[in-house]
Amino acid sequence: MTAYAAGLRVSELVNLKVSDIDTQRMMIRVEQGKGKKDRYTILSSRLLAELRWYWKHYRPQTWLFPNRKGGPLSIDYAQRVYNLAKQRSGIEKGKTKGQACIDEWSCDGMGDVVASRHGPTRSD
Repeated sequence: MTAYAAGLRVSELVNLKVSDIDTQRMMIRVEQGKGKKDRYTILSSRLLAELRWYWKHYRPQTWLFPNRKGGPLSIDYAQRVYNLAKQRSGIEKGKTKGQACIDEWSCDGMGDVVASRHGPTRSD
């Protein structure tokens, strides 16, 4: 969800730090993105709510999505997780990520992307 909602590349997603989430400005800092340039992207209210739930339950320290040793996830691992989720959701082969996003997610305002029937389920 974070990658689609914030428009992040996999390499940017795995390198996000907890400190990159700016809740005051509703922005996400992306360090050394494409072209080794820093940039900011929008943090939607829906994504912020999901990230707060995630942080409350997992308490990441430095890396937002750490591996078991506390370092950043590998790009390869993140891609495997994405492909597994795509397979489980029934997204048709041959669709681009953007087409799958439109089919499987609904957009709500300024970059808000919320899970549809295949999204994460949880109870607070």
